[in-house]
Amino acid sequence: MYKTFGETIASLRRAHGMRQQTLADALAEAGVPVSNQAVSKWENDATLPNAQQFLTLCRVLDVDDIAGTFSGGDAGGLLAGLNAEGRRRALEYIALLRESKRFAAAPEPAALRSLPLYSLAVSAGTGQFLDGESYEMQPVGPEVPEAVRALLGSDAEGLCPPEEGVEGKFLVDLKETNRRRLLQLGLAPEHIDVSPDCTMCMQDVYWSHRATKGRRGTMASVIML
Repeated sequence: MYKTFGETIASLRRAHGMRQQTLADALAEAGVPVSNQAVSKWENDATLPNAQQFLTLCRVLDVDDIAGTFSGGDAGGLLAGLNAEGRRRALEYIALLRESKRFAAAPEPAALRSLPLYSLAVSAGTGQFLDGESYEMQPVGPEVPEAVRALLGSDAEGLCPPEEGVEGKFLVDLKETNRRRLLQLGLAPEHIDVSPDCTMCMQDVYWSHRATKGRRGTMASVIML
């Protein structure tokens, strides 16, 4: 006897001893929250569940043969032409094969990608990227010298002298700080370049914090290896 989609859902629910609210709660526990009113509309063929709801519904109601269950066994597929008992036995046999693990599908091999290798030595650039020669030494608070010493250790010597006439302020040599850190990380001196450009003087090319008086939203940085 042909059953509508809604009649099939209702039949499966009753076979599991569930009320409409119980089924809605089970779907919610499976990560698909729906109301009992939604279940009622499905069973009365007023609406249809979406794809995620339908697949979760099949899982909650233990539906393995989706095509056979919702088409009366008339649909194509491996279980086509079998009655309810035949489909049940076929699914039991499939379950036994899975449990044996002798016929488990092999996992998909991990996707590999090729990366080009270059013979060029590793290089890095550092320099007066914040401002020009007039601002080679940047005025900072006491927390910056502490951070520089923590990073560079004994190599921080001479990088953060006190600012003359200003108590509690220090000057930090940014480009030399960067250069020494790159040396610590293993770069050879001949592979470290210092940029001669001045962002304060070349505002048509670079963004400068000082030139814009602190305005934000116009700066981007690019690192290339």
